[in-house]
Amino acid sequence: MTKFYPSYLVGHNKDKNRAAIHKCLEIFRQSLRKVANDSKYLRLVRESDNPYDSDAVAVYMTDPEMRIGYIPSKHHWVTEALDEGTKIDVFFKDIRKEGFLRKRYYCDLSLLPRR
Repeated sequence: MTKFYPSYLVGHNKDKNRAAIHKCLEIFRQSLRKVANDSKYLRLVRESDNPYDSDAVAVYMTDPEMRIGYIPSKHHWVTEALDEGTKIDVFFKDIRKEGFLRKRYYCDLSLLPRR
């Protein structure tokens, strides 16, 4: 039985590229059924040189190549698994949009460690 681990995206509503990130998230939101079960759209990258958090794990879109946010630091097992060489597939589970003038996106993710 395959075990997915829940997570979510942080930092994407405050990023300097917020407008571009939100545009991409809106496209994904509109086609969520298509992208939800495919790991080719997202990838995790360890950012040990991150000045704010040496355990940071960034979430990147693959096309276009763009950092869209981070895995929350309380999900430290992700950092540990990546440091041990474990590959982790990441999937969109849900994308919600709130607000009219000041839009905010909330992205739920599923993480699948590969052995």
